[in-house]
Amino acid sequence: MARAVNPVRTDYSNTQMGLMGTLIVALIAVLMIPFAPFILLGLLWRAFH
Repeated sequence: MARAVNPVRTDYSNTQMGLMGTLIVALIAVLMIPFAPFILLGLLWRAFH
């Protein structure tokens, strides 16, 4: 029984970790949106100067 239950638990924790990772990445992306133009300008500036 323990062997039957274990994979489900690891699967659940893996999906939970995946969701957390996705949420964190989405949060960082949303926070970066206001700064994106400045980052792009900086990259362009470095490329041409």
